[in-house]
Amino acid sequence: MVNSPTQPMHFPSVLRGMRLAQLQRVRMAGHGANFREMADALHVTQPAITKMAKELERMGAHVLAIKDMAALCKPYAVEKLVKTLRQEIGIPIHFHTHDTSGLNAASILKSAEAGIDVVDAAAASMSGTTSQPNLNSIVAALRNTPRDTKLDLDALNQYSDYWEVVRTYYLPFDNAPSSGTAEVYLHEMPGGQYTNLKEQAEAMGLGDRWPEIARTYADVNRGFGDIVKVTPSSKVVGDMAIFLDRKSTRLNSSHGYISY
Repeated sequence: MVNSPTQPMHFPSVLRGMRLAQLQRVRMAGHGANFREMADALHVTQPAITKMAKELERMGAHVLAIKDMAALCKPYAVEKLVKTLRQEIGIPIHFHTHDTSGLNAASILKSAEAGIDVVDAAAASMSGTTSQPNLNSIVAALRNTPRDTKLDLDALNQYSDYWEVVRTYYLPFDNAPSSGTAEVYLHEMPGGQYTNLKEQAEAMGLGDRWPEIARTYADVNRGFGDIVKVTPSSKVVGDMAIFLDRKSTRLNSSHGYISY
């Protein structure tokens, strides 16, 4: 963030932050189980990542957010990332992730060990897969530890029970995956896009070809330069993947052209 209720947004700083995000490819913990592997996958070095974080802090950022929209932050990678950033900057660090792989509660616990300040999680009955990891279970796991949240687990469970009933009313519209999947490490779709794109494929009569569409999504993403995928850039990748599959066409991502 570069603004506050008492300080108007400084637009040049916003643009600078966006350029940094693009140039340094801030899917910081998107790959690998250690910092070196992660940095290699991002085509940057550890000093480049910490330099970017310190520059954002100098620009007036109040919080540094690690936005893991596709649930790619593996536990040991995000632990090393947070530890390194914690040594370099003084502003709070916020970790946002999803649970598409089924693994990311562990990523939250590892980030907590490393000194994270804020994490995002979802009430138990609304958690998992393309949503956020299970808040209730994380609270229970951190009890009687130095990072004990002090949240009322009984109250959280009652809250979850309520939304479990409410969720049944929306079951016809609930197309989230029924379980975690390591396929996310192949296609790298953001959690919010996964269900939307799958519904789009179903509506176009391509539901039975979803595994092919997921592979095509990965090819298109590489062909487009392995871009940072948030709306609308993720939509561009998804629409192109469906278009190519409808035409039985493949993108030759190694050469950057479409071959028939």
